[in-house]
Amino acid sequence: MDGFRELLNNAHVRELVSSLQKGNFAENMQMLHDKMERLRVHGESGGGLVKTEINGHGQIMNLTIDKSILTPDDQALVESLCVAAVNIAKKNLKEEMALTFSS
Repeated sequence: MDGFRELLNNAHVRELVSSLQKGNFAENMQMLHDKMERLRVHGESGGGLVKTEINGHGQIMNLTIDKSILTPDDQALVESLCVAAVNIAKKNLKEEMALTFSS
């Protein structure tokens, strides 16, 4: 509940709500959707051996795996690094969204 109160106290959220009350809902939702689509954040793991890029919707846009770890013996390592890189990118997305909506 504290997170919800914090969200309601956010200036950007108040502005959005005010705009919604004025009947600009569809326009604002489209602008927000477009902004989220263009937003890109990155995550990497294994010292840069696995890198990922996600958009503001959390969709993976790119995944790069260094060929030096692409051996049959390293399958579990590669899988773990991919999961870690995606999770780091999602954490970075949350941080970016917090910065975007707090300023």
